[in-house]
Amino acid sequence: MMVRTSSFGNVVQKLTSVRRPGKIVLQIFADIFLFTVCFVAAMLLRLESLNFVVYREVWFTVIVSSTLAITALWISGLYRTLVRFLTARVVAAVAIGAVVFSLSTYFCSIFLNVAIPRSVPVMTAAFSLLAITGLRFCIREIFRSVMLVARRPVVIYGAGEAGLELLTSLYYGRDYAAVAFIDDDHRLHGLTIGGCLVHSPSVLPQLVAAFGV
Repeated sequence: MMVRTSSFGNVVQKLTSVRRPGKIVLQIFADIFLFTVCFVAAMLLRLESLNFVVYREVWFTVIVSSTLAITALWISGLYRTLVRFLTARVVAAVAIGAVVFSLSTYFCSIFLNVAIPRSVPVMTAAFSLLAITGLRFCIREIFRSVMLVARRPVVIYGAGEAGLELLTSLYYGRDYAAVAFIDDDHRLHGLTIGGCLVHSPSVLPQLVAAFGV
């Protein structure tokens, strides 16, 4: 198990060391692949057949729609965002690309007289939004899990606004990882804030023994 974890960590480290232009290219190809897969999945669900794959007009539509969608994602700034610093705002950027792909597919089906059901663009947009955002957040968590191994565990004293700000700062840092909160307010004990459980100060010795904080 340790060998697998080490090998996996090495792969992540190699991906991290790739220069920024290379990472952007990887993201673009991954997004094109996901748009295509989502379109095929929508067509398959709607038509319950793969007969459409033999028509060139269908693939021309996919190429045009993917190109316009990737352009929209580029303009929205998605490819300028570091994966490990992703926030919920990335959903809005991906939604723009998904809508562009959907509209492009719809109009291409009209102008090129391609037999694409009207529900397919909507289904493709929904699938693409889930797939593209989901992939990025999964990658972010993978990077964080690998980095977490080398970070020192700490406990934050105070579960108020200042403590939450500190937790956010540590979340994106490389040196420390918050494992718990302690607070004098008994009303907060047992609550979870940012994934960290709030404890009584009397529990601090147990936290030190359990996590080595």
